[in-house]
Amino acid sequence: MLDTTAVTVVLPAIGADLAIAGVELRWVPISYTLVFAALMLLGGSLGDRWGAVRVFAVGQVFFALAATTASLAGQFSVLIIARLCQGAAAAIVVPSSLAMLHAAYPNARKRSAALGVWGGVGGLAAAAGPLVGGTLGGGLGWQSVFLAHLPVTAAGLVLLTRAVPSPPRPERQIAVGRQVLGAAGLAGVALALVEGNFRTLSGWLTLAVGVAVLVLFGQIDRRSRAPVLPRALLADRDLGGAATVGLLLNFGFYGQLFVMTVHFGISRGYDELGIGLALAAQTVVGVVASPLGGRTAARHGPIRPIVLGLAIGAAGLSALAPVHHDTPYLLVLPGLVAVGFGTAFAMPAATSWALRTVPSDLAGVASGTFSASRQFGGTLGVAVLGGISLATGTIAAAALVAAGGYALACVVALTRSRPP
Repeated sequence: MLDTTAVTVVLPAIGADLAIAGVELRWVPISYTLVFAALMLLGGSLGDRWGAVRVFAVGQVFFALAATTASLAGQFSVLIIARLCQGAAAAIVVPSSLAMLHAAYPNARKRSAALGVWGGVGGLAAAAGPLVGGTLGGGLGWQSVFLAHLPVTAAGLVLLTRAVPSPPRPERQIAVGRQVLGAAGLAGVALALVEGNFRTLSGWLTLAVGVAVLVLFGQIDRRSRAPVLPRALLADRDLGGAATVGLLLNFGFYGQLFVMTVHFGISRGYDELGIGLALAAQTVVGVVASPLGGRTAARHGPIRPIVLGLAIGAAGLSALAPVHHDTPYLLVLPGLVAVGFGTAFAMPAATSWALRTVPSDLAGVASGTFSASRQFGGTLGVAVLGGISLATGTIAAAALVAAGGYALACVVALTRSRPP
C-alpha cells in the first residue's frame, strides 16, 4: 500500500522527467495494480502449495529487484515493465503474509484481532505514502521513492525468522492454465475500462473478449475437481461481502488520491514536497484511525467500523466535489481529513471480515481473492475517476462517483453480514 500512494505523489515529477502526458501517467500506478490483481489468486495458491514463509521470501526479493530497476529507469517503457514486475511480486507477498497470520493465530478471536492489526498496518502505510513520497521525491528525486523499498524489504526478511511456518501441501495442485486464463480475462476487462475507448469498436471488443474469457474460466473451473476458487469460498458470504467492500473502497480512495495529486501538482503547481504536505492530512488521521478501526473490529465485530468508516469517507468525498484550483486549502482540508480517517478506519475491519470464517488450508487463496478485489478496485478507480477528472477539468464528478462507491459499499456491508 505504501508503494501505490507514495508513487502517486511523484507522478508529476516522473511525467516532467520522462516527458509523459497526464493521461499516460495513469499507467504508472495502473500497471502495478493491474498485475497485482490479476496474479493474486496464483500468488495465494503458491503459498498454499509450497508454504507461505518460503513464497513470501521469494516475493520480497523479486519486489526489491523490480523496485531497483524502476529507480534506474531512463525511459517510460522500462519504468512500466519494472512496475509490472513489482505488481507480480506483490501478488506473491500479500496473500502469503495473510496466510502466515492465519497459521500463527488458530484461535478465531485472536486471529480477528491480528488481522485487524495487519489491515491497520496496511492502512498506515497507505496513509503515510503521500508524505513519504513527497519528502523523498522533493529532496532526492522520484527515483528515491522506489529505492525506499529496499530497507523495508530487508526488514521483512529479517522478521521472517520469527514467523510461524505454514506447512507446504504437496497435494495441493496449482492449475496454471486456469490461473493464466482467469488473469487474462481480468486484465482484458481492466484494460478496456482503463482505456475507456468505447466510441470505437476496439474498446467494446476488448471488453467483450475479457468478459468472455472470464466466463470461460468460471465454467471450466466450476467443473474441475480442484478448482482455483474452491466452492467453499464461493459460498462464503463474509469473504464475498468483504471483497466487494474492498473493491469499492479502493476504487474511491485510490481514484481520489490520483485526482487530488493531479489537482495539487498540475492545477496548483505544487512540487513533490508540496503535494505530500497537502495530502499529509490523510496521513496524520490515518495513524490514529487505522489501529482504532482494528481494535473496534476485534471488540464489536467488523461491520460497525466498516459502515462508520465508509460513511465518514463518503461525506469527505462529497465535500471535495466543489473544490477548484483557487479554493483555499483550509476549505479543502476537512474533506481530505474525512476521507483519510474513514478509509483507514474501515479497511482493517474489512480485512478481518474477509477471513474470519475461512479454514486455514484455504487461507492463501481466500486472502488472494480479497486482495485481488481491492487491487482491481484501485486500478478501476485511477482509470475511471482519473479519466473523468482529466476529461472535465474539475474534481466534482469524480468525487461524487467515488462517494457513491463508498455509499454502495455501506449497503453491501449491511446486507451481506452474518453473525460470526
